[in-house]
Amino acid sequence: MDENPPGLSRLTIQGYVFFDPNVTLTLSAEYIVVMGQGVLAAGSPGQPFNGSLTIVLNGTRQTPDWALTNTVNMGAKVRNRAGLCGCRVTVCGPLPPP
Repeated sequence: MDENPPGLSRLTIQGYVFFDPNVTLTLSAEYIVVMGQGVLAAGSPGQPFNGSLTIVLNGTRQTPDWALTNTVNMGAKVRNRAGLCGCRVTVCGPLPPP
């Protein structure tokens, strides 16, 4: 991702979303779910994220729950990694000076 998307209601990641490591970004949504083999990544050990990233969850107490299945209810204003199948959320920044 190399530019700010518009505010989102629901974001389901089942593929690969990588934030450009040299850009200032804001991701804003009521729900963000990474599932299946999905990956949400900001930087990596070999290429640290040097930009500025803000992730905003916009839900309120009145935001309805999000039922993913008949047995899994996300609730509201939740960041979740539904890690049943190997999905990942990673954030790697530069190492602090010694």
